Amino acid sequence: MESRVLDYTQTNVLGTHRLLEACTRQGVRRLIVASSSSVYGPADRPSREDDPTCPVSPYGVSKLAAEQLCLAYARRADSPLSAVALRYFTVYRPRQRPDMAINRVLDRGM
Repeated sequence: MESRVLDYTQTNVLGTHRLLEACTRQGVRRLIVASSSSVYGPADRPSREDDPTCPVSPYGVSKLAAEQLCLAYARRADSPLSAVALRYFTVYRPRQRPDMAINRVLDRGM
């Protein structure tokens, strides 16, 4: 698990920091950040975008940290940047976790 925590941190937090620095140098004005529903943590109902965040996994923590880093850059007085985070829920991809709903649906249908 420790190596995954390092991967998440390097990719989501440090990678976002590098991206923000490049955006600053290039005068980028708008940034859309791909985040995750994992920032909400467990829920007993469908999440809403104004629900409080409470990530329980290293991945969710790293995605929330990336969001907050973007917002911090956008709030700086000398920054022309505005940023928005899109919190994706289920995204299909190869080698996806088998417990994800989309994976189960596709397995049944094929």
